[in-house]
Amino acid sequence: MIRIRRRTSALDILLTKGKNKRCAHSRSYTANPDDYDSGARKFSFDRDLYAHDSVKDSLQRMQQD
Repeated sequence: MIRIRRRTSALDILLTKGKNKRCAHSRSYTANPDDYDSGARKFSFDRDLYAHDSVKDSLQRMQQD
């Protein structure tokens, strides 16, 4: 297991685009809970968001602290 010392605040990209994506996922799940629970639908991984340079750099720094 890799120990990570968490940041005290979230990155801007996660507060903006990340929040919007979470809200969209929440609305989709609320409208189709059975589909998600059965595996018929899945949430998509947004590489532009979670693989963004600022997110990767921050995670690497947290792993090294």
